[in-house]
Order: sequence, then structure tokens, then C-alpha cells
Amino acid sequence: MNQGDGDIYGLGVRIGLYLQWAASLVLRLLGSWSSIDSIRKANNVVCGALALATAIKIIEGTALSVDYLISYYLTITLFYAESYNLVSKTDDEDNFDGRRPVRGLLPTFPLVFQNALFAAYTLFGAWYWHEGVKIVQPTVCEPRAAIVCLFDMNDAAWTKAATAISIIAGIIFTIIFLIHIKSLGKGVLSPAELVIVRTLRLVSGCMMIPDTRDIPKDILSGLLRPDPLRKADAADAEWTPIWIPIMAAIFKFIHFALSYLIGPIVAITSVERMIRANHLETGAIRDSTGQMIALFTGISSILLALWDFVKVVFKLGPPQGEE
Repeated sequence: MNQGDGDIYGLGVRIGLYLQWAASLVLRLLGSWSSIDSIRKANNVVCGALALATAIKIIEGTALSVDYLISYYLTITLFYAESYNLVSKTDDEDNFDGRRPVRGLLPTFPLVFQNALFAAYTLFGAWYWHEGVKIVQPTVCEPRAAIVCLFDMNDAAWTKAATAISIIAGIIFTIIFLIHIKSLGKGVLSPAELVIVRTLRLVSGCMMIPDTRDIPKDILSGLLRPDPLRKADAADAEWTPIWIPIMAAIFKFIHFALSYLIGPIVAITSVERMIRANHLETGAIRDSTGQMIALFTGISSILLALWDFVKVVFKLGPPQGEE
């Protein structure tokens, strides 16, 4: 049995962060951007504290060899889909066909802070996998890492791959951070920034909000954000072969899973498997102030999300408009 750090990945911390992720997902699907920002502020405090505490322990050489990867899953991988706000609005002046929503980024200070945290902790990981892993405390048995499936953490191929992945991911998070810094308070991207953002897009969906109407229609504007099924889609489906709407529904589900579910599923599964495989003891929730704070924050976040959901379903307040 290894004595793990309950304040970093104890049961209360894990449940609290899982609840924060669920709350963010609900609010993002509702388009409740102000509430998302409130949750992001709390999440920045919790995740920032966890990342800083882990980094300090690693530098001091008192962390276990598995601590960084577990903390990275909980603070970054679980929330990678929250790296940007892609909001939609109907704007006839900027819409060429009058049906497609116009999309743009909505940077806020909590989001920019989160981007900086993601970039810094990911780049710190490049140093950790190259040098830091040599100075931390070993576990009683051979340390086991996981990307859903378990494997030997000390494997040379893994440490080299993890170093390279950390550098690449750190650069991507840094680019997103710089884009948001320049666009902070604007909610629109300049043509130069659109070139950078297009490199991150995979699927077609809508147009980005342009600075001028001379910018051509962008066919890659999904930006990893799935669009909900429109009423027009359902109407069109009545006049098309049945396999077309079925394939469209399958594609939308795959898009949704890739955007919102794959990362969190990998993170949660890997964390839980690593804790069990490495026989980590983290103590009871009631014995750790850090666990209680993280758990209370998660409960507060999910209650806020559920309240926004109730307001939308029962129309208790103004409709959730996308910025």
C-alpha cells in the first residue's frame, strides 16, 4: 500500500471535479455562458491549487511517481473541452443563407486564466517526463500508468512519447491562450487569427463571425463543437432516403462524443485504474480539508447547473440566449 496525497486525488477531490465537469457540460449545452464562467472561476481555484501543490512536491522530490499523471488527468484532460467558448447567434446581416448561425469566440478572464494554467502545467509535464520523473519517490511496486489500459510507467518509449505529447499539447494551449488574450473583450477574431483557428477545425457547421463581410464562408467552422439537430434538418429528412438522416445522426453522436465525452471518459477511467493498480491510500474525506473543499465546490457547481436546467425546462426566467 502506498500513501497517496488525499488533497490532490482523494475521493472527495475526484468526486468534486467530476461534478464540476458534469456541470460545465450541462451549462455548455444550455448555452448558459455566464454560469459557465462562474463554475470556471471555482474550477480555476481548485485545479490551480492542485497543479501548484503537485508541481511543488515534484520539485521537492516528495511526490510519488504517479502523482503528476493522475493530477494532469483531473485538472487538464477532464476539462480540455472547456478551453474555449464558441457561441452562436442569428445575424441576418452576416448570414448568407439566413439559416446558418454565425459563430465566434467569447474570451473571458476566467477562460484566459484557465488557458494559461493548461499551457503551463502541460509544458511542466514535458520537463517532468524528461527529468522530473527521476527525482520523485517510487511506489512500493512498479508504477503503473494508464490511458484506459494499464502499462509500465517507467517504460522508455512511454516517457519519450509523453514528453513529445506534452510539448505539442502545451504549444496548442499556448496558441489558444494568445488568441484569447488578443480577442479578450471583443468576441470576434481578426482574419489573421482565423488562419490559426482553422488549423484546429475538423468538421463543417457554421460560419465564424468575420471582421468584414468580404471573408468567404468557412466550411470548417464546427471547431470541434457539435451543432444540435435543427428543425430544418428534420423537415429535410422527410424528403430524403432514410439512411441519410440515420448517418447524419450517427455522425452527430460521434462528433458529440469526440468533443465532450472521450477525454473525460479516458481521464476518469485512467485515474480510477491507476489509484487501484498502484494501491494508493488517500484517507477519508472527513479527514482532509482539501477533499471537503473540492467536494463542496463540485456539489455547488452541479446544483447551479441543475437550477439553470430547471429554469430552461419550466421557463422560469429569460431564455438562455447564446451571446
